Amino acid sequence: MNFLSKHKTLIAGILCGMIVTAVGLAGAYKVYRHIKKPKRFDTRPIVADLKGPTITKDLKVFVASSLDRVFLDGKTLHKPAFSSAAAISAAANEYESFQVVVHPTRQSLTSVSVEVSDLADPTSRSKIAAAHVEPRLMGYVPTQQPYYPVQYVGLWPDPLLPLKTFNVHKGQFQPVWINVYVPKGTPPGNYEGTVVVRAENIAPQTLAVQLRVYDFTLPQESHLKTAFDFYGHITKARYPQGEKESEQAWQARINEINERFLVEMLKHRMNPVLNVDPTSQEELGAVDRFRVHGINNFSIGRRGGTFNNNWPTDDESINGLQPLYQTYAEMLMLNQMLEYTYIYTWDEGEIGNPVPAKIAAMIHRAHKGLKNMVCYHGFWDPDIHPGWG
Repeated sequence: MNFLSKHKTLIAGILCGMIVTAVGLAGAYKVYRHIKKPKRFDTRPIVADLKGPTITKDLKVFVASSLDRVFLDGKTLHKPAFSSAAAISAAANEYESFQVVVHPTRQSLTSVSVEVSDLADPTSRSKIAAAHVEPRLMGYVPTQQPYYPVQYVGLWPDPLLPLKTFNVHKGQFQPVWINVYVPKGTPPGNYEGTVVVRAENIAPQTLAVQLRVYDFTLPQESHLKTAFDFYGHITKARYPQGEKESEQAWQARINEINERFLVEMLKHRMNPVLNVDPTSQEELGAVDRFRVHGINNFSIGRRGGTFNNNWPTDDESINGLQPLYQTYAEMLMLNQMLEYTYIYTWDEGEIGNPVPAKIAAMIHRAHKGLKNMVCYHGFWDPDIHPGWG
């Protein structure tokens, strides 16, 4: 009997052990690479997969998720959720969205229009009027390469423009954003409707819309506290003073436009930062109007992150602001608003900088109910900066 046949069980065990060890080492190496050398950031957008949606020989019309970013060349940042019909769900007093993408394949389209129908539940015969289904044209803005890696540089889909008739060049992908609002009191159920895309010399294309309405209503005021900055000072550049418009009339018009923007943000549960002066009854009165629309969080003061961190740096000047913040707290308590406020204390500073810590400590001394919001890149390491956090 030779050695192989005599010790075949032993040899099989050794071979099996070698295979298990190799697999284990390969797995360990993958983990090591993941920890020590993270996967390189993929900067290549993927090309849209258009199989399945409504298609004619001249035109492709399909639905995209509101989470998809569809570029003019048809690329997306991630694998898209394209389909031939829209299927969304929402509670009463909630907004939900989807996109309809128009892609002419053989010739450019002119005078394109998008029409939406009422949404109706065939079982309960309840209806959501088409006035609550708002289409807007997706606009594009040029972007540049920032100091950090991004997946796409170029024309970026962002502004939602008022929808009129529009043109689409051959080969382009033009999304139309469809915003659906479910009014308070809408009965739960499954609602159905259509979106029709029309253009000159092209047969109308119809997409089905299905909306499931849940049996509860979202409150006007969200439990989630957010901080979305709004640069009201830029409005003047976008809406210049008329030739025969007085300075006072122009400022009144700008104020009205800014308030409309802020109310629109609140409708979609985005709290604007505001930077309210608590000693101004006029500004506190504006907050009262915003409270009707559900604001639950706003910044106070004229110093901090949204003002390029415009604090003094010496201890005496910082501590000299304490009486002002005590006054802020007293005025807010008097108007029953303290719980909704914070100070946007510092923005994108260097971790370990002692100045933000001194400012935050001064604010805490001014009143225990005042809150700080500090924004940073990275994370505080207590071993490197003990006590700073």
